[in-house]
Amino acid sequence: PVLRRAVKDLGLTILILAASQVTVAVDRLFATLLGEGEVSSLSLGFVLIGLVPFLVAAPVYKVMYPELIRLVAANRHEALRKCLSGNLLLVAFLTFPVAAGLAIFSGTITELVFLYGRFSETAASQTAEVIFYLALGLPAGVGVILVFYYFLLTRQAMLLLKVLAVAILANTLLDWVLMSLMGIGGIALTSSLIALIRTWALTLLAARMLGGPIFAGLGVPVGKLLAATLLAGLTMYGTARLFDRVVIAGTAAQIGILATAVALGATVYLAANHMLRNEQLRQLLVRIRQPEAAA
Repeated sequence: PVLRRAVKDLGLTILILAASQVTVAVDRLFATLLGEGEVSSLSLGFVLIGLVPFLVAAPVYKVMYPELIRLVAANRHEALRKCLSGNLLLVAFLTFPVAAGLAIFSGTITELVFLYGRFSETAASQTAEVIFYLALGLPAGVGVILVFYYFLLTRQAMLLLKVLAVAILANTLLDWVLMSLMGIGGIALTSSLIALIRTWALTLLAARMLGGPIFAGLGVPVGKLLAATLLAGLTMYGTARLFDRVVIAGTAAQIGILATAVALGATVYLAANHMLRNEQLRQLLVRIRQPEAAA
């Protein structure tokens, strides 16, 4: 029985992972209706945005997963809600400024990473548009992975599959509507909207299973993060525009401007969070740095 359950759980996990990629396949299928250039732009955008969970969110998964396993085994619902809530806040802290930077510098990033004379100006513009709209859903796309872990550990794979099936249907409908209105940008925006809807739906289901809201108390700290992100975004945008006026164009100049703007934006972001006294975030970061003391 144990082996049979393990094989069943493994099969469901593989099915869930495959189902979670169906929306990407649907997006690419709709992109083929627009032309080969749009498919390439969408694929390049997915590649770039797909790197962020590994580069930015990996520390969150590393910290959260052992704690989540322990709490699920002990069936501590209140602690599980706090675990999910705290780590979703940490994801917001890490991904909000990254999403803002990708959206602001989508054109520059496209030119530096993908262009180099191999793509037309139209293709570069389309890729930048895709990156911009995909960046809007980045925090939700990373956060949903954390909630996925909870459902898999609690053996709620069938419920997860049902949510994914609804998401696929909604993705197909939104792709058709937004592609008609916005072209390739509409498909990228659909991906971000579906990530947001999926995260919201799974979090509500998790809250229902745990007997209490997960987002309770996050309004103020998330609002402070958004304010800090806005200040950082304005700093990055203003710095880039200022240097564009005084620096000679060229690849080296673009890299220098991008690096300077990002460094200043990161400094402003951290300083703003400190000045806004985001206590819940501070306590969370202390707990991560000193897990033994927090336990």
